[in-house]
Amino acid sequence: MAAVSHQLYVKDRDFTHQITFSALPLSPLNLNASFHVVAEPGDNSEPNDPIYTLEKYHLPHHLDPKLSKLVIIDSVKSGKGRTTDGDIYKNSIVPILKIIGLHDKHDYYETETKDSIHQLARSLINSEVTPNKDLTVLLLSGDTSIHEFINGLPQTSAPRNINLGVIPLGSGNAFALELGVTSAINGVLKVFSDSSGIQKFPVHQASFSPGSYIQDPEDEEKIDSKSYISSLKFFVVLSWGLHAAIVGDSDSLELRKLGNDRFRIAAYNNINSILQNYEGEVVRMVNGVRVNDENQITCHSYFLLSLVKSLEANFTISPHSDFISGKSYIIDIPFKNLSLSDHSSDSSEKVNCQLQKQKEFLAGILEKVYVQSSHIDDPDIVYRRVFTESNESLLVFVKDKEARKRRICVDGRIVILDNDGSDTGVHGDQKYVKIDSFGNKCNGWSLSLIV
Repeated sequence: MAAVSHQLYVKDRDFTHQITFSALPLSPLNLNASFHVVAEPGDNSEPNDPIYTLEKYHLPHHLDPKLSKLVIIDSVKSGKGRTTDGDIYKNSIVPILKIIGLHDKHDYYETETKDSIHQLARSLINSEVTPNKDLTVLLLSGDTSIHEFINGLPQTSAPRNINLGVIPLGSGNAFALELGVTSAINGVLKVFSDSSGIQKFPVHQASFSPGSYIQDPEDEEKIDSKSYISSLKFFVVLSWGLHAAIVGDSDSLELRKLGNDRFRIAAYNNINSILQNYEGEVVRMVNGVRVNDENQITCHSYFLLSLVKSLEANFTISPHSDFISGKSYIIDIPFKNLSLSDHSSDSSEKVNCQLQKQKEFLAGILEKVYVQSSHIDDPDIVYRRVFTESNESLLVFVKDKEARKRRICVDGRIVILDNDGSDTGVHGDQKYVKIDSFGNKCNGWSLSLIV
């Protein structure tokens, strides 16, 4: 895959700086910048090079130090980590900051622990934002760090704005794919450009039945170490069934050592060895009243709510989702209890036959995802938009007793639904997750995205 050169022209009062970057798509490699002084933007560049410009003395709102506080958070262990040549902050961002005069007017933080970003979100808001300033946060990370930052925001009574800039340096970068950010350098230049704009950053909230807890592989050997959770904000995906099983199984300490291959192994094991039958129902509510569905599914294999089109390159699971315009869709594949009457009464043989038929059915549907997303036209699948009305919510009731079948994936984090009996409301002792859309509001903050 050929490297792409990008040109940034920073206009000073008397001359123009040309900065040339070279990067592979969605790769932090080859980030050393070269510098030239030219007469006009476009000079000394190749005809097909992407060109970006920036006025040093007329910076956009999110970079103007009089209007916004700039904070850069580097999740140094995301993706393949950082190397001397692959340090995008030192090699690419710092040179730009020096030219536009912000090298001493920003804060830079490197993550140190798995809780660093959550803690930074709370401390930054409390100590750095003044009533008359926005906060501009550049996240050098994958999707997980963005999720952690949003969920770390404390409640505020005074309305404030946060502008988020995405510099994709994770393993999957599904969110960057949705935004059309093709490389880390592309992300940098979208932020440091006159052509950058600000769009609302929509978030959904998942609220869990009391007693639900986070699956943490590092606590596998501990007793009574559950991390209870009541709610999580999310902006990419929430799932139950096969997708959650793949993410949950791939996060084991054993499979983590295998890198991205862990997802392939987890998928193979689930489809070939475990019946993907998840009992429960997905209920649409409007103004707190259940909307009846004549075709209600009571046993599912794959349920996913997606704010983005693709979970990875070429895997466009929800082609009609659109993050910027706030269009979310659900994909619901029912469990196919295929007839086994023509087989032996031996129970193990029946299970093996069911697994084989399951493999053929699910593999057939998922293969269609790669063929112009033709799976959405399959009559066995429910594919529809959600949150089209005000005060609309979704409730997913899970009826399985087995913990692994009560797993919910929220932007890559796994929550195991439970109920400790403290819910005195209408849902009683049921295990559930309630999903709401709050636009771009999060604990009193207004979230925006630099695009």
